[in-house]
Amino acid sequence: MNATRGLVLAFCLSACPAAAQDPAAVYDLLCGRTAQFYSPGIGTQIEYTAPDGRAFLWFPGQDDVILGTWEVGQMTDGVAELCYVYEPGSFTGEDGETFCFTYPGLIADLVEGGLRDGDPYDLMSGEVPFVTLPFSEVDPTGLKTEYPDQPQAPACAGLFS
Repeated sequence: MNATRGLVLAFCLSACPAAAQDPAAVYDLLCGRTAQFYSPGIGTQIEYTAPDGRAFLWFPGQDDVILGTWEVGQMTDGVAELCYVYEPGSFTGEDGETFCFTYPGLIADLVEGGLRDGDPYDLMSGEVPFVTLPFSEVDPTGLKTEYPDQPQAPACAGLFS
């Protein structure tokens, strides 16, 4: 684990809900928020998780927002699992793709300071704010100046079932 991931994990484990591996806590953490992730194989990824279960993904090499859905469930060992399902043809091939993460894996890829309220990049519009999202890890501090946080959608409160 690199130093940045270690700091993010330490921060989130201290700042996030104590039961963050519980599905309801993971839902509350992400609902109506935009998360910025970084993984060496894919690069920087920015995703808005709307309260209605839709997901809007922006990552390097894409001129448009990738549409999908998100949901939180519980695995048999009691660990929360977050799954994103994207429309057919979103990446390669005809079929849609599903990507699932356990809470610790998700937090390990979350960029420090990369969890933001609302949809500051207006990803729900279907258009990316600028065409070239760098593959390298992007510092969210500069983006926050140009794209300020928005209020978290009130629809997120109490919707987990």
